[in-house]
Amino acid sequence: MSKDWFRAKRYGLRIPATWKGWIILLCYAAFVIYDFFKIDRYSHSVSDTLLNFIPQVILASVVVFFIAYITKHKLK
Repeated sequence: MSKDWFRAKRYGLRIPATWKGWIILLCYAAFVIYDFFKIDRYSHSVSDTLLNFIPQVILASVVVFFIAYITKHKLK
């Protein structure tokens, strides 16, 4: 029986429970930081940066939440 990568907390928030979950979370954080600086380098204003950055963060967050959901429900 495999251990869950993410553990459920109050309000549906999931936190890493194994090293695999922590790797996913660290990759997500690294991507978000890298993406922000990449977008900010070529932006002309703050609003330009945010309009390009926010959709990518939402997409990356959906991917991480999907991984957390699927590893919780499909690996058992």
